[in-house]
Amino acid sequence: MNPADHSVWVGTGEPNTSQDSYAGNGIYRSADNGRTWQLVGNSLPNRLVYQITFDGFGHVYAATSYGLLRRSALDLTSRWKTVLKPDPNPTNSPYRTSFVTDVKVQPGTNGNTVVAALGWRGGTLPTDVLFNGFYLSVDGGKTFNKVTPTGALKGATDLGRTTFAYSADGRRLYAVIESSATVALKGAYESPSGNLAGPWKLIANAQTLINSGSALGMSGGTPGQQAWYNQAIIVDPKNDNHVFVDLEEVFETNNAGQTWTTTGPYWNFPFPCWSVDPAKDTCPGTVHADQHALAISGGTLYTATDGGVYAHPLRDVGVVKWRDLNATLHTLEYYYSAIGRAPSGRGDYIWGGLQDNGVSLLKPGARQMVSPFGGDGTDNIVDPNNGNRAVNSYVDLSMASTTNGGRSDGHTEAYNSMSPSCLNPIFQANPCDPNPRFVAPFSADIHNINHWVAGGEFVWDNQGKGWNTNCSATACDWKIVHDTGAANQINTIADSGPVTYAGWCGNGCNPGGSAPFTSGIDTNFGGTWHTVTSKVLPNRVPTSFTIDPANSAHAVATFGGFSRHWIPNAGVGHVFATLNGGKTWTNVSGNLPDAPANSSVIWRGKLVVSTDVGIFATSFSGPGNWVRVGTGQPVAPSVDLNVSPDRGYLLVATHGQGLWKIG
Repeated sequence: MNPADHSVWVGTGEPNTSQDSYAGNGIYRSADNGRTWQLVGNSLPNRLVYQITFDGFGHVYAATSYGLLRRSALDLTSRWKTVLKPDPNPTNSPYRTSFVTDVKVQPGTNGNTVVAALGWRGGTLPTDVLFNGFYLSVDGGKTFNKVTPTGALKGATDLGRTTFAYSADGRRLYAVIESSATVALKGAYESPSGNLAGPWKLIANAQTLINSGSALGMSGGTPGQQAWYNQAIIVDPKNDNHVFVDLEEVFETNNAGQTWTTTGPYWNFPFPCWSVDPAKDTCPGTVHADQHALAISGGTLYTATDGGVYAHPLRDVGVVKWRDLNATLHTLEYYYSAIGRAPSGRGDYIWGGLQDNGVSLLKPGARQMVSPFGGDGTDNIVDPNNGNRAVNSYVDLSMASTTNGGRSDGHTEAYNSMSPSCLNPIFQANPCDPNPRFVAPFSADIHNINHWVAGGEFVWDNQGKGWNTNCSATACDWKIVHDTGAANQINTIADSGPVTYAGWCGNGCNPGGSAPFTSGIDTNFGGTWHTVTSKVLPNRVPTSFTIDPANSAHAVATFGGFSRHWIPNAGVGHVFATLNGGKTWTNVSGNLPDAPANSSVIWRGKLVVSTDVGIFATSFSGPGNWVRVGTGQPVAPSVDLNVSPDRGYLLVATHGQGLWKIG
């Protein structure tokens, strides 16, 4: 919020580098409490905006993944000017664009002293050591110089993502820092003088926070293990010693770091107050895991998490006491969805896999969803004729099946864990898949709901055993039928009888890594597994396949990314069709926008494709002329499409605005 006129400014693009984060297109302003918005200055495509800060003297700063920007906060038509971008990035790497992770203006300096942190998380390139670190301006942001920290940060060469917080009078400066060497917490620090150079004092590290009552620590985790992904810090404006730090949990000190408490534990399971019997559970409600932002207003602390927004009274120091503010915050981030008829025969069960919010199940007539499966929910298989029969998954292909809609009576297991992943937290199969994606794909045969295929590095086949599929450390029904190659990861998979298509990406699926980015499509069409060769297909991540039910040689593949951004020589187009089992491909993208395509289905004789900018349809038999499907589409990436069992409606799962349908 701009204190000068109380307008609200929003930077688009998620402020982290998780694989499921989306870039934005600029910074927007609302002068009427969010009813209308206008783009401020020029658009900023493909940027992540970490922080917006006003100096109180007519200027505004934006810390972004393409450097630090500055402009007038009054003249809304002026362009953003880059004032700090030290890495020349001669190869145009998407990871060497100068990730400025925070900017703050020191109170009491009339806007002259500005501090910023350049903190690319990885530290894998020699240039990271050269450019990562702290930067200072003493002339109101006109020029910046790199600062050499002293004290506890003297000689540090692993300064990664960093967030700053000044006391209200500007005389003290706090920071939470990720180590680019470990991609985990380096520590929380204080500069008692308020100087960016320090000397800095370490006031908390992972062990300090474990000792503060961290539920994550009690559960075998390490506080700050995701400091590259989630971090924030704030100082109570009425008490310089009262500081909150956001990591996976919320931590609090009331004496500038001499002692800490875990005010927002990861969960309640390790504590004596928790019981499996809800009637005996006396633990206070806590926040959702993974904290991203902090604000203080009117004696209340607010934290924004992977599960929404929570409020905590400032006066209740060290007390776990939160209000859940999410009843009307409709921001669910789906990866996948699936539909099956209700066992009653009236309506459908709608399932979905959510980013860090488990698996959702919405039953017909229900006022709200239930969550039968926790953690990160990913892909799903649901029997279209019986919505109680589902396969859900945690990350890394950790699959589990249920035949009763995931409902437990407290005594009988509702799920059968049957994962072929080496990373499955319950057991490790032998053999197992060493390299599944975080959100790994699996799919049912379009002709046989009991025949499943799954993808990691390997293509796995359950041999048609359906909900009788079992897998353990000693025996597993999943069988390896193909190896895409070491370091490759399957991102999408589809099956029609004996024919399977698997789309993969290689070398960590990382376009900015040390090895060249690669991708491909493998299939066993024709009887033997092989990688298709085509000068038409782009070198980007395959995202979905749709196979003609009448002809397995006829298939459609979609691709993510942009035709003209990020990956050099990545190829043009997002939708491609083959009529001969992958021997040749035709670009049928036609008039589609140049935006990532995420999934595809056949519905009412049309090929329907979901993209980051909407849903489009074309003739399945003669694709190429695309039209937008319906009106009122949510302004969020449309990541997965499903057709209802009766073919009556189309369901779209969005990453940010929940589930929508059109019929």
